[in-house]
Amino acid sequence: MQTIMNETASNMLAAYPECIKESKSNNRAQALWWLLIAAVLFAIYYQQPDKDSTLCLMQIALIALGVVMAVVKLLVSSGKLIYMPTGSTVKKQSYSFNVALQPDVLRCLEEGNTSRLKALKTDDTGGLLVELLDSDDHLFMAARLFKYEPHGYEAKTDWVTMKR
Repeated sequence: MQTIMNETASNMLAAYPECIKESKSNNRAQALWWLLIAAVLFAIYYQQPDKDSTLCLMQIALIALGVVMAVVKLLVSSGKLIYMPTGSTVKKQSYSFNVALQPDVLRCLEEGNTSRLKALKTDDTGGLLVELLDSDDHLFMAARLFKYEPHGYEAKTDWVTMKR
């Protein structure tokens, strides 16, 4: 499912280059802050006369936490989609449907009717998957239909701009 979401973001950027962009947050600064906190705690720990005290053991745990958080911030890149005209964040949602509802889902996508699509009964067994991208200010919405094939989900429609 995560693979589809990542493909969704890149396909969305290609489909709407004039209004959607990906914003990457700078995790290096956050990693440096975590390392600085760990370094300060280590300096305090190093000056303690009794290294076996409970306070020193807590400091060691916090130093380890700071180092781990710094490594995580460096390894994990977080990005989000932005609707450029308003600067609003675009959220990704997915809805699963039974394959029997494919004609109804296709009709909703052709009409661009989101409320009708959301009114359809979802099904966790999901032979169909609709990826919906919606800006926080509700000025932009797009959807795409995937169908489960023996080797995974395949896109069955291009991106369709939706209305509420």
